[in-house]
Amino acid sequence: QLGKALEDSGALDAIAKAYVDHAGDRPGVVFTPTVATAQAAAAALEAAGITAAPVWGGMSRDDRRATLARYSAGDVQVLTNCMVLTEGFDAPHTSCAVIARPTKSPGLYVQMAGRALRPAPGKRDALLLDVMGASTRHKLASMVDLTEREIGQAEEGKTLRQVAKEAAAAEKRRVLTARVEAEEFNLFGSSAIRWLRTPEGTWFIRLTGAMFLFLQRDPGTRLYRMRRWTEGTGVQPPKDDTARPLPEALAWLEQQAKVLAPHAFVARQAQWRSGKPTSKQMGLCRRIGIDVPRGSTAGDVADLIDQDRVGRVLGQLILPAAA
Repeated sequence: QLGKALEDSGALDAIAKAYVDHAGDRPGVVFTPTVATAQAAAAALEAAGITAAPVWGGMSRDDRRATLARYSAGDVQVLTNCMVLTEGFDAPHTSCAVIARPTKSPGLYVQMAGRALRPAPGKRDALLLDVMGASTRHKLASMVDLTEREIGQAEEGKTLRQVAKEAAAAEKRRVLTARVEAEEFNLFGSSAIRWLRTPEGTWFIRLTGAMFLFLQRDPGTRLYRMRRWTEGTGVQPPKDDTARPLPEALAWLEQQAKVLAPHAFVARQAQWRSGKPTSKQMGLCRRIGIDVPRGSTAGDVADLIDQDRVGRVLGQLILPAAA
């Protein structure tokens, strides 16, 4: 069913295009859920100008050996397969692996990615094209995992041990920064509410032209305070003005947004957002000097306007540094 869904959705053509765009000069291996999709993926790659050949368990031994030999010789740029090349296959010159099948197995994910991670003379890097989201479920072990510490950026002519020693002083600060950025991105990016951020970094929810909610970083901590701004009264704290962890503060403001504004005003997936910008929107952007990228939707333009407006308002207030 998954294989047929991939074929019917046009995903194989998208995979072929991605290969041309990102890995056009790389020898690679594509992992698919079924034999039929492996064969169809090879055909899609061929149609896009990439020499490709499928291999599968039902092939005769001689045919499979001949196909692998052609790949090793460079006569075939890409091999497509279903559960054939995950173990016992070693072609170090492979520098791209395409994950076109989902898996709940960390071991299988590592095996697929590992086909492109073998070192070889003249090989400087490898590219992993994950088109099924497997990398969001699994991860590859790195020096960070093996040593339980950050090692810094690898540099030409230095060993990883040297780099790790030089980076030790800044390790704690870098790790904490990375964690905070990942936390904020995941929380705001997955919310059903339309969160926006000012150029100075303050997260806010626009309710009406005269009201918005925003998060204010509590100085010296990783906690946040909730604030509401209205045109008539300015910035107002809640009755219980307690600094809270980001998830709690975010949830509190989202609940307030649902109470204070119609759903269509604050929902990230509101239907009006996918339409064309109105003449009123475009006229306002011209008057206040906002550049609107070509192809922007009504929602995109509304976001630009709100970010400009809220940024101007908060820029005139004396607030602790926001995050």
